[in-house]
Amino acid sequence: ERRLFYVGITRARQWLVIAHSERVRRYGEIIALRPSRFIDELPGADLQRDGDDPAAEAEARRDTALTHLARLKALLES
Repeated sequence: ERRLFYVGITRARQWLVIAHSERVRRYGEIIALRPSRFIDELPGADLQRDGDDPAAEAEARRDTALTHLARLKALLES
């Protein structure tokens, strides 16, 4: 597993997205999942983690939605 993770990282040219599911349904039961242990070994200064600040993410989504709504309103008024 570590070798596969390393290959994925070294083949990335400009940036790399590492994603994981928070939970999965198996046989009708929801099971919480954890990220790969190798992610914790990466230098923190080089990482941008989404999900660490839910309030900031909610505000960013709200700002994006308001921007889209303003554009739609401008299109409808023209």
